[in-house]
Amino acid sequence: MNEFAKNLKMECFYYDISLKVLAAKAGIPYPSLLTYTKKKAVLPRVDVAYKLAKALNVSVEYLLTGKERIDKNTKTYYQTVLDVRNIDPELRKILAQLFYILKTKYKN
Repeated sequence: MNEFAKNLKMECFYYDISLKVLAAKAGIPYPSLLTYTKKKAVLPRVDVAYKLAKALNVSVEYLLTGKERIDKNTKTYYQTVLDVRNIDPELRKILAQLFYILKTKYKN
């Protein structure tokens, strides 16, 4: 799986949205989105990558490289997300909502 597919899936997990919801939010066909997330995923056209990034509130650079979110201050971001995957699904939904609220409140 390429970096784009991994990062796209990670953001969906982070925001607790399904690929169908993301496709609708980005205005792209769901079957097309699936081709970007499979094991042998293809990269989308630039305009499609931009729509997906905008729908997820991240940059295209982040979806392609995963580097935007990881810096010295957020080095443990991915490990934390991986740890959250082991939590009960109902609690995970609550945590995702809490993270979203915190992100929205402290974004500015």
